[in-house]
Amino acid sequence: MKVLTVREVADILKLHPRTITKMVRSGEIPATRIGRVWRFEESVVLEWFNRQIKQGAAGSLGQSANVHLWNGTTRVADLLREETVQYSTERRTRQEVLEALAALAVRTRSVLDYEQLLEWLMEREQMCPTAFEGGVAFPHPRHPVEQLRQPVLSLLLTRHGVDFGAPDGKPTRVFVLVCSPDDRTHVKILSHLARLFHSSHAVERLTRCRRPADIVHEIQRLEMQLIGETQSREEEVLSHEI
Repeated sequence: MKVLTVREVADILKLHPRTITKMVRSGEIPATRIGRVWRFEESVVLEWFNRQIKQGAAGSLGQSANVHLWNGTTRVADLLREETVQYSTERRTRQEVLEALAALAVRTRSVLDYEQLLEWLMEREQMCPTAFEGGVAFPHPRHPVEQLRQPVLSLLLTRHGVDFGAPDGKPTRVFVLVCSPDDRTHVKILSHLARLFHSSHAVERLTRCRRPADIVHEIQRLEMQLIGETQSREEEVLSHEI
Protein backbone atom coordinates (compact mmCIF):
# COMPACT_ATOMS: atom_id res chain seq x y z
CA MET A 1 0.00 0.00 0.00
CA LYS A 2 1.51 3.29 -1.12
CA VAL A 3 0.62 6.38 0.92
CA LEU A 4 0.53 9.76 -0.80
CA THR A 5 0.84 13.35 0.42
CA VAL A 6 -1.39 16.27 -0.59
CA ARG A 7 1.29 17.44 -3.02
CA GLU A 8 1.53 14.00 -4.68
CA VAL A 9 -2.24 13.72 -5.08
CA ALA A 10 -2.32 17.24 -6.52
CA ASP A 11 0.30 16.20 -9.09
CA ILE A 12 -1.73 13.12 -10.06
CA LEU A 13 -5.00 15.03 -10.45
CA LYS A 14 -3.35 18.14 -11.94
CA LEU A 15 -4.84 20.40 -9.27
CA HIS A 16 -3.44 22.89 -6.79
CA PRO A 17 -2.60 21.39 -3.37
CA ARG A 18 -4.93 23.89 -1.72
CA THR A 19 -7.77 22.60 -3.91
CA ILE A 20 -7.04 19.04 -2.79
CA THR A 21 -7.17 20.10 0.85
CA LYS A 22 -10.54 21.78 0.32
CA MET A 23 -11.89 18.71 -1.46
CA VAL A 24 -10.78 16.50 1.42
CA ARG A 25 -12.41 18.74 4.00
CA SER A 26 -15.65 18.81 2.00
CA GLY A 27 -15.66 15.01 1.75
CA GLU A 28 -15.03 14.82 -1.99
CA ILE A 29 -11.81 12.79 -1.77
CA PRO A 30 -11.29 9.95 0.76
CA ALA A 31 -8.32 10.53 3.06
CA THR A 32 -7.02 9.90 6.55
CA ARG A 33 -5.80 12.59 8.90
CA ILE A 34 -2.73 11.76 10.96
CA GLY A 35 -2.16 14.54 13.44
CA ARG A 36 -2.32 17.70 11.33
CA VAL A 37 -1.43 16.00 8.05
CA TRP A 38 -3.66 14.38 5.42
CA ARG A 39 -2.57 11.06 3.93
CA PHE A 40 -4.03 9.17 0.95
CA GLU A 41 -3.90 5.55 -0.18
CA GLU A 42 -2.82 5.58 -3.82
CA SER A 43 -5.17 2.75 -4.82
CA VAL A 44 -8.15 4.52 -3.20
CA VAL A 45 -7.35 7.82 -4.92
CA LEU A 46 -7.02 6.15 -8.31
CA GLU A 47 -10.26 4.24 -7.80
CA TRP A 48 -12.01 7.48 -6.84
CA PHE A 49 -10.59 9.24 -9.91
CA ASN A 50 -11.73 6.48 -12.26
CA ARG A 51 -15.20 6.59 -10.72
CA GLN A 52 -15.42 10.34 -11.39
CA ILE A 53 -14.56 9.74 -15.03
CA LYS A 54 -17.19 7.03 -15.35
CA GLN A 55 -19.77 9.38 -13.86
CA GLY A 56 -18.89 12.01 -16.41
CA ALA A 57 -17.15 14.25 -13.92
CA ALA A 58 -13.79 14.50 -15.66
CA GLY A 59 -12.87 18.13 -16.14
CA SER A 60 -15.07 19.22 -13.23
CA LEU A 61 -13.27 17.71 -10.29
CA GLY A 62 -14.43 18.84 -6.90
CA GLN A 63 -18.08 18.87 -7.95
CA SER A 64 -20.57 16.04 -7.64
CA ALA A 65 -22.30 14.57 -10.66
CA ASN A 66 -25.55 15.58 -8.97
CA VAL A 67 -25.66 19.36 -8.96
CA HIS A 68 -27.78 19.58 -5.82
CA LEU A 69 -25.21 17.88 -3.62
CA TRP A 70 -23.60 20.10 -1.02
CA ASN A 71 -19.93 20.25 -2.04
CA GLY A 72 -18.57 22.52 0.67
CA THR A 73 -18.52 25.63 -1.52
CA THR A 74 -22.22 26.52 -1.44
CA ARG A 75 -23.05 28.88 1.39
CA VAL A 76 -26.00 28.83 3.74
CA ALA A 77 -26.72 32.45 2.83
CA ASP A 78 -27.13 31.37 -0.81
CA LEU A 79 -29.93 29.02 0.23
CA LEU A 80 -31.78 31.61 2.32
CA ARG A 81 -34.13 34.15 0.82
CA GLU A 82 -35.71 37.10 2.54
CA GLU A 83 -39.14 35.52 2.08
CA THR A 84 -37.99 32.38 3.94
CA VAL A 85 -36.62 34.35 6.90
CA GLN A 86 -38.77 35.77 9.69
CA TYR A 87 -38.29 37.76 12.87
CA SER A 88 -41.02 37.16 15.45
CA THR A 89 -41.90 39.31 18.42
CA GLU A 90 -44.58 36.86 19.59
CA ARG A 91 -44.12 34.32 22.34
CA ARG A 92 -44.20 30.94 20.64
CA THR A 93 -44.48 27.30 21.65
CA ARG A 94 -42.38 24.52 20.16
CA GLN A 95 -45.31 23.55 17.94
CA GLU A 96 -45.75 27.11 16.70
CA VAL A 97 -42.04 27.36 15.86
CA LEU A 98 -42.26 24.24 13.68
CA GLU A 99 -45.43 25.54 12.02
CA ALA A 100 -43.75 28.84 11.20
CA LEU A 101 -40.63 27.16 9.79
CA ALA A 102 -42.69 24.79 7.61
CA ALA A 103 -44.76 27.70 6.30
CA LEU A 104 -41.58 29.60 5.40
CA ALA A 105 -40.13 26.55 3.63
CA VAL A 106 -43.27 26.19 1.49
CA ARG A 107 -42.66 29.70 0.14
CA THR A 108 -39.74 28.31 -1.86
CA ARG A 109 -42.23 26.28 -3.93
CA SER A 110 -39.78 23.40 -3.71
CA VAL A 111 -41.52 22.00 -0.65
CA LEU A 112 -45.16 21.58 -1.61
CA ASP A 113 -46.77 19.61 1.22
CA TYR A 114 -46.93 21.77 4.34
CA GLU A 115 -48.80 19.20 6.43
CA GLN A 116 -46.39 16.41 5.56
CA LEU A 117 -43.35 18.52 6.34
CA LEU A 118 -44.82 19.61 9.67
CA GLU A 119 -45.53 15.98 10.55
CA TRP A 120 -41.93 15.03 9.75
CA LEU A 121 -40.57 17.86 11.87
CA MET A 122 -42.76 16.98 14.84
CA GLU A 123 -41.78 13.32 14.54
CA ARG A 124 -38.09 14.24 14.59
CA GLU A 125 -38.43 16.49 17.64
CA GLN A 126 -40.30 13.78 19.52
CA MET A 127 -37.40 11.41 18.93
CA CYS A 128 -34.75 13.86 20.08
CA PRO A 129 -34.69 17.66 20.28
CA THR A 130 -32.66 19.40 17.57
CA ALA A 131 -31.65 22.29 19.83
CA PHE A 132 -28.01 22.92 20.65
CA GLU A 133 -26.43 24.86 23.47
CA GLY A 134 -26.05 28.55 22.82
CA GLY A 135 -29.59 29.36 21.68
CA VAL A 136 -29.78 27.71 18.25
CA ALA A 137 -31.71 24.74 16.84
CA PHE A 138 -31.69 22.99 13.45
CA PRO A 139 -35.09 21.28 13.00
CA HIS A 140 -35.20 18.80 10.12
CA PRO A 141 -37.07 15.72 8.86
CA ARG A 142 -35.71 12.32 9.85
CA HIS A 143 -35.19 11.32 6.22
CA PRO A 144 -34.15 13.15 3.04
CA VAL A 145 -36.84 14.84 0.96
CA GLU A 146 -35.85 13.06 -2.23
CA GLN A 147 -38.01 15.11 -4.60
CA LEU A 148 -35.96 18.22 -3.86
CA ARG A 149 -33.47 19.32 -6.47
CA GLN A 150 -31.48 21.36 -3.95
CA PRO A 151 -31.51 21.93 -0.18
CA VAL A 152 -34.22 24.13 1.29
CA LEU A 153 -33.60 26.29 4.34
CA SER A 154 -35.82 28.61 6.34
CA LEU A 155 -34.93 30.65 9.41
CA LEU A 156 -36.98 31.93 12.32
CA LEU A 157 -35.51 34.41 14.78
CA THR A 158 -37.56 34.97 17.93
CA ARG A 159 -37.47 37.92 20.28
CA HIS A 160 -38.52 35.69 23.18
CA GLY A 161 -36.67 32.42 23.68
CA VAL A 162 -38.51 29.11 23.31
CA ASP A 163 -38.02 26.01 25.44
CA PHE A 164 -36.84 23.68 22.68
CA GLY A 165 -35.05 21.04 24.74
CA ALA A 166 -31.51 22.42 24.54
CA PRO A 167 -28.91 20.43 26.53
CA ASP A 168 -28.07 23.48 28.66
CA GLY A 169 -31.74 24.00 29.51
CA LYS A 170 -31.70 27.54 28.16
CA PRO A 171 -34.22 29.04 25.70
CA THR A 172 -33.62 28.86 21.96
CA ARG A 173 -33.95 31.96 19.80
CA VAL A 174 -32.53 31.01 16.40
CA PHE A 175 -34.14 28.20 14.39
CA VAL A 176 -32.82 27.02 11.02
CA LEU A 177 -34.94 24.43 9.21
CA VAL A 178 -32.98 22.09 6.94
CA CYS A 179 -34.57 19.96 4.20
CA SER A 180 -32.06 17.99 2.12
CA PRO A 181 -32.42 15.79 -0.99
CA ASP A 182 -30.00 13.12 0.29
CA ASP A 183 -28.21 11.98 3.44
CA ARG A 184 -24.80 13.20 2.36
CA THR A 185 -26.02 16.73 1.72
CA HIS A 186 -27.94 16.69 4.98
CA VAL A 187 -24.89 15.79 7.06
CA LYS A 188 -22.71 18.39 5.36
CA ILE A 189 -25.20 21.21 5.85
CA LEU A 190 -25.77 20.38 9.51
CA SER A 191 -22.02 20.22 10.04
CA HIS A 192 -21.59 23.58 8.35
CA LEU A 193 -24.35 25.14 10.45
CA ALA A 194 -22.83 23.75 13.64
CA ARG A 195 -19.52 25.40 12.74
CA LEU A 196 -21.25 28.62 11.76
CA PHE A 197 -23.01 28.92 15.11
CA HIS A 198 -20.24 27.41 17.22
CA SER A 199 -19.27 30.83 18.55
CA SER A 200 -21.63 32.31 21.12
CA HIS A 201 -21.14 35.65 19.37
CA ALA A 202 -22.93 34.31 16.27
CA VAL A 203 -26.31 33.96 17.98
CA GLU A 204 -25.76 37.17 19.92
CA ARG A 205 -25.08 39.20 16.78
CA LEU A 206 -27.91 37.58 14.84
CA THR A 207 -30.48 38.33 17.54
CA ARG A 208 -29.75 42.04 17.14
CA CYS A 209 -31.27 41.89 13.66
CA ARG A 210 -34.93 42.58 12.99
CA ARG A 211 -35.50 42.73 9.23
CA PRO A 212 -35.13 39.61 7.03
CA ALA A 213 -32.60 41.45 4.84
CA ASP A 214 -30.47 42.25 7.88
CA ILE A 215 -30.66 38.64 9.07
CA VAL A 216 -29.49 37.29 5.70
CA HIS A 217 -26.73 39.89 5.58
CA GLU A 218 -25.51 38.86 9.04
CA ILE A 219 -25.48 35.19 7.98
CA GLN A 220 -23.35 36.23 5.00
CA ARG A 221 -20.98 38.10 7.28
CA LEU A 222 -20.66 35.15 9.65
CA GLU A 223 -19.95 32.81 6.76
CA MET A 224 -17.29 35.07 5.30
CA GLN A 225 -15.63 35.16 8.70
CA LEU A 226 -15.81 31.36 8.97
CA ILE A 227 -14.42 30.89 5.46
CA GLY A 228 -11.54 33.25 6.23
CA GLU A 229 -10.68 31.36 9.41
CA THR A 230 -10.90 28.00 7.61
CA GLN A 231 -8.65 29.16 4.77
CA SER A 232 -6.08 30.41 7.27
CA ARG A 233 -6.02 27.01 8.99
CA GLU A 234 -5.78 25.20 5.65
CA GLU A 235 -2.86 27.35 4.56
CA GLU A 236 -1.12 26.67 7.87
CA VAL A 237 -1.63 22.91 7.50
CA LEU A 238 -0.60 23.02 3.85
CA SER A 239 2.64 24.78 4.76
CA HIS A 240 3.50 21.79 6.97
CA GLU A 241 2.64 19.25 4.27
CA ILE A 242 4.44 20.72 1.28
